[in-house]
Amino acid sequence: MQRRLQIEASKPVDQKMYNGMADCFKKILKTEGPKGFFKGAFANILRGTGAAIVLVMYDEIMNFINKQS
Repeated sequence: MQRRLQIEASKPVDQKMYNGMADCFKKILKTEGPKGFFKGAFANILRGTGAAIVLVMYDEIMNFINKQS
């Protein structure tokens, strides 16, 4: 909902689909069902997982380098 409302904020008044958070919630639930609230969730999970892997790999590489010194 947050992203949809942020996108709406930049549109002219006559092109807006939602009139606030409650209206946005009702329209998403009515048109898309409960799954509509989880659009893009998988991409966010992948992004978070990728970032965690990078941090772990960095720590492991630094540990390996420090052991070699």
